Amino acid sequence: MNNLTEQERKKIIILCNQTEYSQLPPSQIVQKLVDKGEYIASESSFYRILKKANQLNYRDRAKAKQKRA
Repeated sequence: MNNLTEQERKKIIILCNQTEYSQLPPSQIVQKLVDKGEYIASESSFYRILKKANQLNYRDRAKAKQKRA
């Protein structure tokens, strides 16, 4: 199993909080990085790291969809 170092985890959190990526879910962040020729970690790693840092929430400016009965 390939574990990310603490430095790599911090880099992902900092990257996800940059203005360019702060409104995007990890699936789109990873894709944008790959399009630029940069690969840091897998999409699932991004989700795991953001969840552990309590930053895995609705990342868009609009309100999250509400469930209705």
